[in-house]
Amino acid sequence: MIRHTDGPVSALLPLPAAPGAAKSVKPASPAAENPATPAPTRAEVEQAVSSANEQMHTIAPSLQFEIDAETQQVVIRLVDRQDQRVLRQVPSAEMLAISRALERMQALLVRTRA
Repeated sequence: MIRHTDGPVSALLPLPAAPGAAKSVKPASPAAENPATPAPTRAEVEQAVSSANEQMHTIAPSLQFEIDAETQQVVIRLVDRQDQRVLRQVPSAEMLAISRALERMQALLVRTRA
């Protein structure tokens, strides 16, 4: 059984911003701050997500990986194979909604200060 307490969720960091997008908060992981290891490009992350989906489909067809379009975070879902109902999602839909709202508020603050 997968629970929210089954270990760290540090792999669920936001993706690099698209070209021309406003800078967001500084990275949370020490590895992302290390200039010796460059951050993966958006294309590399999308390729990794696609590859993970292909590999996991043979092992656990009910596990899906996706990149949230607005927050650019990797989303992992455990889906019931019979009725395609989402059983578990990390980060949760509520946390993604909070993240979207915070990003919109941050964009408003930047626009009003500029």
